[in-house]
Amino acid sequence: MATTSDVDEPDDLRHYQIPEELIRQLPSDLAHQFRAIPLRVAGDTLLMATDSPDDRLTLDDLEHILGHKIEFLGFESSEVDIALAKYYPPEPTE
Repeated sequence: MATTSDVDEPDDLRHYQIPEELIRQLPSDLAHQFRAIPLRVAGDTLLMATDSPDDRLTLDDLEHILGHKIEFLGFESSEVDIALAKYYPPEPTE
């Protein structure tokens, strides 16, 4: 279930239609490393889904890497796994 204090968001990642340009902002390896998926921009803040919304170190790292103020929305690990597989599928091996 999504958790945030300032923004009313869907409580299921399946209800998000994430723009491709947001997905391209975070490389796949970093999305998997940080278990974070960009959802949308609200003003000057990038809203991101994660299963660790209280992880301040990850938040700080992503803000530095992406150059955006970030707000985490918390979701169940299983939802994050599904979203990572959908938006950041493994690269095909040759």
